[in-house]
Amino acid sequence: MIFKFNDWKIRKKLLSAFVVMIIIFVFMGLMSFNFITDIGYSKISLLSKNEKLYTLVLELRRDEKDFLLRELNNPEFFKTGKSKYVDKFETHYKKLEELMKSLKQYKEIYSNPEYIKKINKMEILVKDYHDLFLQVVDKINVKGFEEYGLAGELKDIESKIESLSSNNEINTLLLKAHLAKENYFLTKNIEQYNELISIFSKIKSLSTNQYLASLVNNAEYVFNKLHTLDKEIGLTSKDGLKGEYRNTIHKFEPLVEEIYTDITTSTQKSVKNIKTMIIITIIASIIVSLSFGIYISFLITKPIIKTTHMLNNIAEGEGDLTQRLEVTAKDEIGELSKWFNLFVTKIQNLVNQVKNNAYTLSESSEQVSIAIEQANQGIENIAHEMSNVSSSIQTNASIIEEATANIEEMANSSQIIYSEIEVASKNSTNVLEAANIGANNINEVVTSINKVKESTENIFKIIGDLKNSSYEINEIVTIITGISEQTNLLALNAAIEAARAGEHGKGFAVVAEEVRKLAEESKNSAEKISLLIQEIQEKTTNADILIKDGQEYVKISVEKTNNTNNQFKNILNSIQEINDKIDMVSNLAKQQSEISNDISRAIDEMSKTTQDNASASEEINQVIQDQVSAFEEIGASIEELSSMSKMLKEQADKFKV
Repeated sequence: MIFKFNDWKIRKKLLSAFVVMIIIFVFMGLMSFNFITDIGYSKISLLSKNEKLYTLVLELRRDEKDFLLRELNNPEFFKTGKSKYVDKFETHYKKLEELMKSLKQYKEIYSNPEYIKKINKMEILVKDYHDLFLQVVDKINVKGFEEYGLAGELKDIESKIESLSSNNEINTLLLKAHLAKENYFLTKNIEQYNELISIFSKIKSLSTNQYLASLVNNAEYVFNKLHTLDKEIGLTSKDGLKGEYRNTIHKFEPLVEEIYTDITTSTQKSVKNIKTMIIITIIASIIVSLSFGIYISFLITKPIIKTTHMLNNIAEGEGDLTQRLEVTAKDEIGELSKWFNLFVTKIQNLVNQVKNNAYTLSESSEQVSIAIEQANQGIENIAHEMSNVSSSIQTNASIIEEATANIEEMANSSQIIYSEIEVASKNSTNVLEAANIGANNINEVVTSINKVKESTENIFKIIGDLKNSSYEINEIVTIITGISEQTNLLALNAAIEAARAGEHGKGFAVVAEEVRKLAEESKNSAEKISLLIQEIQEKTTNADILIKDGQEYVKISVEKTNNTNNQFKNILNSIQEINDKIDMVSNLAKQQSEISNDISRAIDEMSKTTQDNASASEEINQVIQDQVSAFEEIGASIEELSSMSKMLKEQADKFKV
């Protein structure tokens, strides 16, 4: 079970802890609810009804007092026999009866015979109190007031007696009798009663009128009945019916107090027991919750602490990447440990790879540094060679100039040869000498023509490059022309917008006009450049053609020169043959003169091109110097990279893999 619980997910463990807590709290809540319900619906309700019972008794007493204070002198009560206080008394009595019956429904009451006995006694006492009070009400109603009941009857008799009496002494006695009656009604004093009876006796002794004496007897009879009713009702609060129901209700009140005290004591005891139970339950819940929480936290934090120790060992220790976490559970921590072990394995492999790469990078950096140094040395050699090439080009330019002079000289010689051939038939000796000179010159011409041939080939390549560059320049000029046209349009639009703006746009209009003029000038300049480029392209094309022709001519010249040389040798061997070939040599000399002129012009162009090549070689030399500087910077970066690779190597060596 422990193993299975250990394999639970953390969420499931936490949820189980919360479920246990919820079960405990629900149990506590239900228990508290049960206790509170028991107290609220039983004890407190019973106490409340007991208090209400006491309140109803007080209401009965108040109704009683109100009746005795207000209805004794209320003619309406004696006239109708009805009183609102009596009605209230009846209502409260019925409520009291129902309340006492409901008390018997409580378990605390019906399970306790003593309580049942007390409540039954209370019901009897309340009923006796009720019946006695109603008897008092009935007797008071019989007594009457003023013209109602016995009091009214007595009043009528007094009126008749007063109307019949003519004796002053009897009248005086009648006044005393009236005063004694009123005092009696007010005080219920027996002395007033005895005084009134004595007065009635005196009146009867003094009266000579039988009717008057009978009226006095009737008055005495009625008064005795009133006195009897008063005695029955009670001359004081402790006598008669009043004393009885007073004693009855006084017996009721202690019973209510006893029940209230017993229920209160029972309630307090129950509350105390509930408090004890709740405290015990809370303590037990806290102990269970803490134990369960500590157990779950131990299951959760134990692998985390191991992971922390391992990470701390890796971070602050020797960087041992060979350590692995022990996977003992299948929860999130177990998954974390498994994936962490996989992560450490990858880190270990990565560190191994970094170490290997650091070694390789360090070695490669050194090799690259050496290669950069060698490249710098090579570039410096190239720069030196380019300087030599530039010098050679300058030398070639001088040689070409010399060749030009020689070719011009050769042209002149051709003219001389042509002239001499005309007179060759006249002077063979001169022809032989001229032939010797021509042979020597022909040898020099062959050498020069071979050089010219090589230079011509170089010039042909350079002119090709120049032609390509002119095409690129033409494309750039086309772009500039397009930009100028767009700028012109933008300036025109700006001028239109400035015109719309009125006075505020004058400054913008001037600027727009200047921009438009500048765009026009740029366009015109671009067109001029384009025309110049086209002219250069045409001339380059012509030069290309001429150089090709020149190459053919040079080839022919070489061949012809060789032939001429052979012919001069033949001339030396046989003057006769020279005479036969004079015409042909004359023609060849004429052609040679023309070719020499063409070569002279080509050489001039080649001389210019050679000068340009010299300038270009100087620029190339400068670029190479810049390249040397760049390689020096790269070399510094490579050295820094090498230093960093060494640092990386040192850092990687800190890990144990």
